[in-house]
Order: sequence, then C-alpha cells, then structure tokens
Amino acid sequence: MNLNQLVLGAAIPFLLGGILFLLNRHRSWRFFIFWPGFMAAGAFWAVIPDLPRLVGAQALYLRLSHLPICDIFFFHYTIDQIEVDSPWLVRTGVFAWVVMVYGLIAAALVTLVQAENKSPPRPREGEVGVRGSDREKTQSVNASTTVHFALGWLIVSLAMAPGLWRAWITRRPLGRLLTQWVGFSAGSGIWALLPSLIHPLGWMPPDWSLNVFWGYGWLSHSVRHSQIVGPAFLSALLALQYALIVAAYFRVAATRE
Repeated sequence: MNLNQLVLGAAIPFLLGGILFLLNRHRSWRFFIFWPGFMAAGAFWAVIPDLPRLVGAQALYLRLSHLPICDIFFFHYTIDQIEVDSPWLVRTGVFAWVVMVYGLIAAALVTLVQAENKSPPRPREGEVGVRGSDREKTQSVNASTTVHFALGWLIVSLAMAPGLWRAWITRRPLGRLLTQWVGFSAGSGIWALLPSLIHPLGWMPPDWSLNVFWGYGWLSHSVRHSQIVGPAFLSALLALQYALIVAAYFRVAATRE
C-alpha cells in the first residue's frame, strides 16, 4: 500500500474542507468531525485496489493493477504505471500528510479560540470552579522519521498533560494552552527528527551525539522501517490531539446553546 496514494485520496476532501472553513465564519463542531471523516474516506477509496494484498490475495491485486478502470480510485492505475520508488517521493508524501494533519489542528484551534473569546465557559452550578491560583499560573526518511517525530511529540505531551488535565476539570478556557501544546509538541517532534532532515545535506552528527535528539541513534537501529506503520502511529497520536481540541470546542459551543 502506497503512502502517497493515501495522501492523494485525503488531499481532495482536505482542500474542499479548507475552502468551506475559510468561507464559513459560523462553524459547527460537527464540521470538525465530518472534515477528517471525509478525508479518511477519500484515503480509503484511493487504495481500494491495494486491499487484496493485505489479505494475501496477490493474484487479485495483480489483476486489478492492470485494469484502467481502477483510475476511478483517484487515478490509481495511472499512478501505478508511472510511479517509481524514490526516497524523495516518500518524503514528499510524508510532508504533505503532516501539512494536512496540522492544517486540521490549526483550523480547529482557531475556531476554539474564537469561540472562547466570544463566550468563555463558566462552571455550571454544582461543578468545580476555577481557583484563583490556577488562573495565575544516514537514516531512511520513512517510518523512522515519523516514529522519531512521534517520540518527540510524546515527550512534550506527557510533560504538559497534568496542566491540560487541571485546566479541563476546572473548566478554564483551553484555547491558549492547547495552542501551546500543538506548538511545543511539533517543535519537539522536529527536534527529534532533525538528523533525518540534515542528513540529505551530507552531514550526520557523530553516533555518540545522536541521543540528544530524544534517542535518535538507538531508535533508528531498533525500529523496523515501513512506509505505513510509522505514519499510522503518528496519525493516531495527532488524531488524539485533534479530538481533544474538537471536544474543547464542543464544550464551549454547548454552553451557548
């Protein structure tokens, strides 16, 4: 299964959703559920001809790969005829996928912050109130790259989790804290994969120094490379981040209804 075809399938609903997001100032929290849902459906549609391989039906897959009608699956047949294995093609696919995921997160964050500014959530009667003290206060760029990013993401996320939890249960506005979470976790992820980014320039830090990039040296030799497993792992983590942002927006929207 090709990551780039998954990205292509998700790109069309992503762009259409982005246009709707920019045109519509009154966005429902439901929009942020349907938008990634259509992206997932598009990605699935794009790789339907590859699915027989997942269940061992290699003969069926080979027959489908030679049928021009498979172009209905976002030009799957044509892409199979012209595509060649290339590290740069994989990097492009990973980059496009990351851009789309963070585009979703950024759109949800902007809407959450706008909603909180219009109507800051207040504790309901009988619920825990906001306390005054709380107010004041040479490697492959495939799966290993996304796993490195995921590790960096996790380190910051675990560090910020207690503060996020306290803000959630005390019903404080979450827009600013969630924005910090997205920014810091992305920065930590980029730090973790920095050796992969600079390696194409012809230089790699000495082996002994690689572990300052959140264990890059050890992780690179321990993780099996794959074009799908790494992105799937990171997708699950970013989906969690996105889901929490949408849940925060739903909570704000519910106080206005």
